[in-house]
Amino acid sequence: MIAAATDANADEPSARSPKNGDAGLYVLYGAIAINGGFTIYNLATIGGDKPGIYGFGETMLALPQTVVFGSIALLTEDSDGAWLPATLALWTAALATHGIYTLASGGSESMARTSDRAVLLSFGGRF
Repeated sequence: MIAAATDANADEPSARSPKNGDAGLYVLYGAIAINGGFTIYNLATIGGDKPGIYGFGETMLALPQTVVFGSIALLTEDSDGAWLPATLALWTAALATHGIYTLASGGSESMARTSDRAVLLSFGGRF
């Protein structure tokens, strides 16, 4: 009797096992959590210097997501269903752009702090 009951439920996924497509949903939740963390940190430290490694990490995590979400938005046949991947593509593109900016600005060793001194020394008193 127990064997018959287990054989009858063999095709049904158990309540503890992930269903088909759940892995993609968990990846989506993880991406939203990571992007939310980057966004909250960026908003909390507006105007402050960020280390270059932060910009590198932000770029390396957000840029592939931009490509994936943009591709999903473009390949979605239903225009009503494309708004979520398109929004995520724009959000991750903004994060990737901020990461590139952080890398280009030099992070904590920003040239903006030494630019006045460099300009004064470069003229050498002559105009």
